[in-house]
Amino acid sequence: MRLGPFLQRHAVDAVVVLLAALWQAVIWIDGATFAVVAAALLGTLPLLLRRRFRFAAPVLVFAGLAGMSLADPAAAADGMILTTFSALSLALAFWFAGAHDKKEQAVAGTAIGLASVVAVGRSAGLEFVVTDADSELGIVGLLLLASGLSSAAFALRRRAQGAIGLERQAARLEREREERAHAAVAAERARIADDLHDVIAHSVSVMTVQAGAARLLLEADPERAREPLLSVEETGRQALAEMRRLLGLLRADEDGAKPAPRVLERAPRASATP
Repeated sequence: MRLGPFLQRHAVDAVVVLLAALWQAVIWIDGATFAVVAAALLGTLPLLLRRRFRFAAPVLVFAGLAGMSLADPAAAADGMILTTFSALSLALAFWFAGAHDKKEQAVAGTAIGLASVVAVGRSAGLEFVVTDADSELGIVGLLLLASGLSSAAFALRRRAQGAIGLERQAARLEREREERAHAAVAAERARIADDLHDVIAHSVSVMTVQAGAARLLLEADPERAREPLLSVEETGRQALAEMRRLLGLLRADEDGAKPAPRVLERAPRASATP
């Protein structure tokens, strides 16, 4: 297994685990409560399941943080739930919610996340609108940041899907072009085969008639029998030349080389003997 693709695939997983571990370390140093410990776990670890549960994983993060904030208002008011770690986890959750394939689920996940931000922010004592320049970012500011993250993820996802769709369309058009080319070649080969059949049938018919005429004149007038025999020879030469040409067209698509059917090459020399 190559290390590069593995790290690229699991880089976010490593960040999530690191967030959970650091948050737990800070919690236990400052004194942990059940609600805070649960918030640290529910607010990070569900993101590890984002590939399997693309909608449920970020929603569980939103619900876990909001639920624990409401379950322990004192810890939330002390800023033990709305922390740097939870903010980073929320940012990741909004990104994954907005990057959903289906627009309806992306909107629904983002809406649940925004409601969670309101619940967590109000539990932490944040105001909706900041009126003092030295104050912390208000709930409206958090909502704008969260909406921006989700919208950016949705736009990038749609762009990636559009690129994939164009690649698939190009591949489909290329397959159709090849299929049409193969069909045209097959039709041309069938036409050549029909022409070859007609050439053989016509030549054999002519040669049969001329040979029959030569046989009738052979005893009565040998000199006159020579002319039908020469006609048989000439017809055979023409038929072999036409067969060689048609077979060459049939074989040209197979090996790209100029055909040289050995039997047909030897046949004219044999018929040329007096």
